[in-house]
This record gives sequence, C-alpha cells and structure tokens, in this order.
Amino acid sequence: MATPRVKNTGVVSSQAAAAPAAESQLASEPVVEAKLPAQSRGAEPFRILAIDGGPAALLVVLMLTELEELVPGFLEKIDLIAGTSAGAITGLMLATKKNPAFMLPVAENFWLNEQNYYKNSPVGYLEALIGAGAVNDDKYVQQFLEQRGVLSNRKMRDLAKKAIVTSFELNPSRRAPGMRGPLNWQPKIIHNLSNDGHDLDLPAVDAAMSSSASPIVTPIHQGKVDGGLAANNPSMVAIAQVLMEAMRPVRCTDGLPRDRHGITLLSIGGGRAHDIVEVTDNSWGYVPWLLNPRNPLLLLNGFLTGSSEVVTYEAAALLDAQRFFRLDPFYTEPGLLPFVQASPKKQQLTAASPETQEMLQQAAHFLRHSGWMGEHEKPLAAVASA
Repeated sequence: MATPRVKNTGVVSSQAAAAPAAESQLASEPVVEAKLPAQSRGAEPFRILAIDGGPAALLVVLMLTELEELVPGFLEKIDLIAGTSAGAITGLMLATKKNPAFMLPVAENFWLNEQNYYKNSPVGYLEALIGAGAVNDDKYVQQFLEQRGVLSNRKMRDLAKKAIVTSFELNPSRRAPGMRGPLNWQPKIIHNLSNDGHDLDLPAVDAAMSSSASPIVTPIHQGKVDGGLAANNPSMVAIAQVLMEAMRPVRCTDGLPRDRHGITLLSIGGGRAHDIVEVTDNSWGYVPWLLNPRNPLLLLNGFLTGSSEVVTYEAAALLDAQRFFRLDPFYTEPGLLPFVQASPKKQQLTAASPETQEMLQQAAHFLRHSGWMGEHEKPLAAVASA
C-alpha cells in the first residue's frame, strides 16, 4: 500500500477523484466453499456498504480507497450506503455521486484535517469547561458540509445513491416502527429508500449533523443526537429497513431484493483493540470499571465494542455466509482505544499494517466472488470474516 497521502486544508472540489489502480491478484486466498440459495443464484444482489461511527473515520476512508484500487468499480456498484455518526458524514459524502470513488479524496481531506472543523471559540471552551456547553461548536463542520463540492444544499431525495443514517431522537413527533405506548425517545432512521418517505426533503447536511451530534462533545441538532446511542454499527438497521420497504403491499422503490438472500453487505469498522480482561469471578465496583489505570474507559469501550460485535454476529447469521463481510482491523499502536482511534497518524499506520493489508485482500476476494461485481461473476466461494 502506498503511504497515505497528506492533503492541505482548503475548500474542496467536487471534481476531486480517486484514480483506481490495476486490480491486484491475491496468490493464495483462504476460502470456504459454499452454495447460494436457489432463489438468489444468478441474480445481481442488492449491495449495501455499512460504515460504523467512531473517531477513526480516516482509517475507514483509507481502507475504502485501497479496496477501490484492488477491485476497481466496486463503489460504483453500491445500491445503498448506511452510516452512523462519523460514518454517516462519510457515507452521505459518498452518496452524492453515482461513483462514490470521486468523493474519497474529499472525505480523506476532511478527516485528515478534522481539527479545523471540530473546534470552538475561547468562550465556548470556557462554557464546556464548566459544563454549560458542548466541547465543539458544530458550525464549522456544517460550513464544510454545505460547500458546493460536498453536500451543498442537497436533500435526501437528491442523493445519487440510496442512503440510511441512524440518529437518536430526544423528542419524537411520531413513533418509530414497532414502538408502542406514549411517545418516548427512540432511534431515528433517516433514509431515502422509498419515494414516499418522511425524510426525502430533509437536507443531507441536517441528516449528517443529526447522526453525529455526540453528547457533551457536539450540540444537539434538531432534537437529535448521535446515532451511536442506537446503532454504532448500522448493518442490521440497513438490512431491516431494506426488508421492511421490500415487504410493503405497494412497493414504492424499485430494485429492492425479494428477501434476505438477495442482500450482499460489506461492513466497515473503525478498528479494534486486543481487549481481553483477565478476570473470572472478581467483585468489581466503579473504580476498576470506570477508573481503571490501564483502561479508564473500560466500561464505555465494552458497551461500544460489544454492541457492534453483536450486530456483526446477527448480520452474519441472517445473511448467507458468502454475502457478508466485516472489515474491522486491529490497531497496531499501543494506547487507549478512543485516543488511538482519534490519531490520524495511528490510523494511517494501522491502514498500512500487514494485518490490515491481509484483511483488505480478503475483502477484495469477497467483492470478487460474492456477486458484488455483477451477475456474470458466479459466487463461487466465501471468505471467513475476520
């Protein structure tokens, strides 16, 4: 992999493009032979790219860039992009183009220089210090997203790709599907899957801000906060929403799969730490869980990692084995996970590591043999997800 490119901060151009390299061939790829269900064999799948939330958005963009070089054109084949929080910002940028590869340099530039957008005024920092305001002023991120070469004034209906972003609604005006009883705070799934949806006229900038409004760090946006509170890994949200739309009596969207067998999903995470807590029946109070000197955010990391991993388990169980792949490498640099994830340098080092490169080769093999690249490619085998 080439050394990740470092870009200068500046106004982006909608004409920026990623130049795909020639496809790299993998000499020896671990495979598990498998057969597709008869009802989906031979038909092109409904292709979903799901992007996790979290501070490692640069790593996600670098891996997508590498995958596009390994399998040229895979991004253009995407039918739906789902994202949470930072993944929603990246996903919505990509969804503005029929070929999302053109937006990879724009997304990389943003996340490489995010300190220029996630910031505050001296008065704002003082308010944050005393607990009276959020750490960051979200106007800088909003100004970036409103640029002509980014999201501009597009509404959800104007995106070139179908998109889903997760948020969490503090004061909902209507019940989410499946909810009963009085209105209560609840997940908010923003999407443009159907031509009669409630969110079609929502500006894409507002969708991105609503999904990434991290409590304490970023102001609440239009009564909504970070989608990571509901689904940091949006894979199952995407599957559920697609199937709900497909099963409606009057279909309002063309091209949806008939059932789960018609879905192929690539799930991208922001990287993991090798977390193993060597305890058995120890009686722990708040000190080891919340003030652990080796990992002071142990409980929070457990919640975030555990919820994402169970979604991976559910999606892998629900979809056919060869129709799902999870790309979520381990960080090679030491340090507490959120701070390691937030370091552009450590994200670049992880993207270039041999372990990540091996996972990328496996992901490329998945794309070539899952039917992602077209019905002329017979889905011959599945790669065991790392």
